[in-house]
Amino acid sequence: MATGTAVPPASSEFWLTTVFTAAVPSLVAYGLYWWLIRGIGVTSLNALLFAVAPTTAVAGAIIFGEPFTVFTAVGFAISAVAVATVLIAESRAG
Repeated sequence: MATGTAVPPASSEFWLTTVFTAAVPSLVAYGLYWWLIRGIGVTSLNALLFAVAPTTAVAGAIIFGEPFTVFTAVGFAISAVAVATVLIAESRAG
């Protein structure tokens, strides 16, 4: 790898697996996104997307031992307040 001579395998299994691992989760996520838009609405769904960063930070701390700092906790609190504000306003509006 350091010399730049590494090449991916030429086997069809490798390429089929690569395409499958890229395409299937993307298509499932796209379908789920549209299904949720119809179910809870675009405003609520986009507000919930702010939960992705805190969830990733917690997973990183648990699985990989990444540091969980005060700044991370403050970011969680800001995200939680923002999401709660949007979801409460959305539920009152409709």
